[in-house]
Amino acid sequence: PAAVGIGVLGPQIIAMLFPKASDGGILLTVGAISIIFLALCQTATGILQGIGHIRVPVVGALLGAVMKVILNAILIPIPALNIIGAVLSTTGCYLVASIFDVYMLSRITKVRFDFKRILLKPILGSIVMGIAALGVYFGLYHFVPSNTLCTLVAIVLAIVVYGLIMLIIGGIQEEDLQSIPMGGRLIRLSKKLHLM
Repeated sequence: PAAVGIGVLGPQIIAMLFPKASDGGILLTVGAISIIFLALCQTATGILQGIGHIRVPVVGALLGAVMKVILNAILIPIPALNIIGAVLSTTGCYLVASIFDVYMLSRITKVRFDFKRILLKPILGSIVMGIAALGVYFGLYHFVPSNTLCTLVAIVLAIVVYGLIMLIIGGIQEEDLQSIPMGGRLIRLSKKLHLM
């Protein structure tokens, strides 16, 4: 959801944070996809290190670094891409490292991951959330032309929409909510609203 949220509202977020230098929104939008692979890479790295396989993430990082150097050499010289090429190569770096780390984690632990629950459902929820965020931003901006206000409202409502969608499609389950602060209240509310 963070990747999609930053991706769809990249220019608006940059304009909100840096109103006098808001030209970098496209970089945030293009680079947002790397958040997915960075999160996978960091999570797998932490688990691998925790179970004593500290060299595996190092190999993954080296493979990612090699991919970044190769993609930098290919993409940055393209005039239409230029600095965007560096952002794309960073995504390629984390993509390679995360695939390697997750594959090795699965092989070492003999655990088969439920990709439907950990990837497909969050992607579906994120798509709906992204559409809602854009709709709220542009719909509100039509009446209140304040980028900061519209961006903040869109972000808050996007969080709510994502949570609701994930509850409806079963992407968030009761045990997930039990592990967060005020999880019990959220479980009771979700059950009361027939979302769980």
